[in-house]
Amino acid sequence: MKVLFEDLKRNIEDDVSIEDISESLFQLGHENEIGLDILDIDITPNRGDCLSLKGILNELNCFYKVNNNLRFDSIKSFEKLDLNFENKCIDDCPEISFLSIEAKDLAKKYDPDIESFFKNLDSKKNNFFTDISNYLTYEMGIPTHCYDFEKIDGSISLEKNIHDRSFTALTNKEIKIDKNDLVFTMNDEIINLAGIMGGKTTACSDDTKKVLIECAFFNSETIIGKSIKYDLKTEASFRFERGVDRSIQEHVLSRFYEIANKHSKIIDAKFINFSYSDLKIKQIEADVEKINRILDIDISNHKFKEILQNLGFEVSDKISIPSFRHDINNQNDIAEEIARVIGFNNIPRKPLNFRTNNKNNNRVVLDQKIRTYLTNLGFFECINNPFSAEEADNSISVDNPLDSNKRFMRTSPKSSLVQNLIFNQRRQKETIKLFEISDFYIKENDNISSERRLGIICSGRIDKHFPFFNQKINKGFLKEIFSSLDSSFDLPVEEISNEEIRSKKNEKIFYSEIELSKIQAMVERIPEKNLEFPKKFNYQKVSEFPSISRDISFLVKDFDLIEDLATKINEININILKEHLMFDYFEKDDEVKIGYRFVFQSRKRTLQDSEVDKIIDDIVESLTVSEKVYVPGYKYD
Repeated sequence: MKVLFEDLKRNIEDDVSIEDISESLFQLGHENEIGLDILDIDITPNRGDCLSLKGILNELNCFYKVNNNLRFDSIKSFEKLDLNFENKCIDDCPEISFLSIEAKDLAKKYDPDIESFFKNLDSKKNNFFTDISNYLTYEMGIPTHCYDFEKIDGSISLEKNIHDRSFTALTNKEIKIDKNDLVFTMNDEIINLAGIMGGKTTACSDDTKKVLIECAFFNSETIIGKSIKYDLKTEASFRFERGVDRSIQEHVLSRFYEIANKHSKIIDAKFINFSYSDLKIKQIEADVEKINRILDIDISNHKFKEILQNLGFEVSDKISIPSFRHDINNQNDIAEEIARVIGFNNIPRKPLNFRTNNKNNNRVVLDQKIRTYLTNLGFFECINNPFSAEEADNSISVDNPLDSNKRFMRTSPKSSLVQNLIFNQRRQKETIKLFEISDFYIKENDNISSERRLGIICSGRIDKHFPFFNQKINKGFLKEIFSSLDSSFDLPVEEISNEEIRSKKNEKIFYSEIELSKIQAMVERIPEKNLEFPKKFNYQKVSEFPSISRDISFLVKDFDLIEDLATKINEININILKEHLMFDYFEKDDEVKIGYRFVFQSRKRTLQDSEVDKIIDDIVESLTVSEKVYVPGYKYD
């Protein structure tokens, strides 16, 4: 979330610098960077309320005198909008409001504050009404959507898509909408993918003078994942996925009207609100003693109330949770609010005395032996998030998850490793060999038990180098990992269907999972020579652009030149040459054929075949300098 320092300073009565605000945000748990009078703030997924100027000011109210109570003339007194609208999904959208505005003499230039938003945050201008909508998303955090009212020629319905239909998004992208996804329709045609992006058929333009503005509250679970699914990542979806404030729809549309009225001449304006259920205010006992026990501090009741009230809570004998704080559910959440305002560094430290546990020491040694052994066999270790969206019968549910979409502790590494494998498949990896070692916690009745497990997944070639290039991973390859240490040991291996995990590859996938205690004795017998840690690797960021491979088969008629050829290939220094490898070696009589694969990839752009072909020509010309080393069939200049 990028916020202009001048917007924050304008609403803070204290004399503050951008460094002051940055430090305050760090204390509140919001990592940020400063650049050109802009604060680039990392907002965690559970704090969707902070994705706006208003939300950041609400946080800073703990430390400064903030003028964050935006008040506008009420639009409830406006004439009621006669709109033929039907909500068929009130559980997914319990409240929605519409404002219609007809205007003329639309301004070409906005007030300095709004102009600064477009100029300094690189936000593209579109048209008068869409510009106001985009600015309001930044200012208040509640997305609105604008329809050209002249293009509304029928009833509007909010519904689950019931059959295969497509619509053209604002980006001109034609999208096929899956069944049961939430959409707005008109005359049985989709005009808006709810919470994500509107359609081209009802879009506003520079000619639009009459607009219909929609302001809705969607349950985040309905929106989550849809932007990725349809490759439509928008500011609206980013906020709806994290939760918006249902209670301020009138304020948002009042602010829309105010900005429009300031930059045009309003001819007519009408408003209507559809509310299908009461907004329930969550309450938690105001128990300062319990908070003191959780944090091991001694905060006064007065200070306790002051901190929470500055954050927007109402406090009496109970704590009323603001409608914008979807992440607050229990006393632990309240304790975290108190702690971050006090400052975690300001909470007195107390020593923790741990007794040495030989069992834990032995576990560390066992883990390291397995890591080294598997790494030497060409496997790579994965470290995955211990939380998952998948609920099993024995899953443990987290009371206050950082991400509401991942509230269960994993009971197996399988699903995570499958995602790791798919990630590598999509990046054109031909040899995928991965493993994970983690603790897994399982709930049985009222008891919680833990197991330390090893998960292994692999697919593709056994190795990308000769002599294993043409050999594919199978069930026997995976079983051999430990049976080579103990011939009586039979590693459980399952084959995962590509259809089951929606993989577009045809390579067979094999998976194994086992409790570490079952292989401990075997691992302890691994020879020391197999436990020498491999060379260190320098981390390089994975490119998001596709790679291009070219295979060259060299014919060498002098065995003494084989090593010379390999040396020259290793010395090739081309920026976009990602790697090279020998995949084939065949001797016959007094000559040898050697196959090399050259893989090209850029971190900045998609490569063209023509430029790769030119580089390959240069490589061949530089390596085949005599009749004893050449590429059969290649046309030399």
